[in-house]
Parts: sequence; C-alpha cells; structure tokens
Amino acid sequence: MLDCLWTCEEEVQLKALMLMCEWWGIRNKVNAGESIKRVSEIIGNVERHLLDFSSLRPPKPPKPHDISIWEKPDEDFMKVNFDGAFHEASGNGGWGFIIHNHRVEFVAAGAGRLSHLRDPLHAETRPASA
Repeated sequence: MLDCLWTCEEEVQLKALMLMCEWWGIRNKVNAGESIKRVSEIIGNVERHLLDFSSLRPPKPPKPHDISIWEKPDEDFMKVNFDGAFHEASGNGGWGFIIHNHRVEFVAAGAGRLSHLRDPLHAETRPASA
C-alpha cells in the first residue's frame, strides 16, 4: 500500500498519512474501551491536522520567470547593462556597468566599490558617487 502511496501527489500522501494516524489513534482508544468516533469527527480531525501541518511548512518557492536573452539594441541606440553586489556580513558591495552599441560593439564600462549598504536593493540603486 505504501509503495502505491509514494507515487501519488504530495497532498494526497499527506491526507492518507493523516487519516492513517487518526485511525491508529481511534483503534487504540476503542481497544482501551472508549466508544468509536463518528465519521464526521474523524474527517474534521484529519482536516484540522492538515491545516495545522500546512501552516508549519515553508511556502513553495515561486516559479522561475521566463528567461530573457540579451538582445542587441535598435540602430542608433545603446544598451547599458548594470548590476550591484552586496555582502551582508560586511555591508560592503560593488557596482558595475557595460555599454554596447547597436552593432554589439563595446562602448564603455565601469565598476566600483560601495560601503555602508543596508541590503542588495541598496547596492542596486545607490549612485556610485554616494
């Protein structure tokens, strides 16, 4: 039975495992002389356990965006690619850029260091002279 269960989707696996755990608990209580629960109580307990369990799980990572490929700029335009870097432990980082024309020829580039950064976005948006 478990071999079949492991081929199911994760949500089905969790429901089945929660139902089995609930059943084992009920079986033990009935064997100890307690009365059996109604089906609606059993289902309610399983749903409550699933809800509790789902709140403990980390959220699923977002799906990756479509990958974009660098394209050359239109004629008489230049393309500027820039990036920032951030090192959390030190609060330092850097910046860099490169410019190409419409013939994909190098025009200019630059790079530098940054300090006193708060986060990666700060590195991406901070002017080099600041």
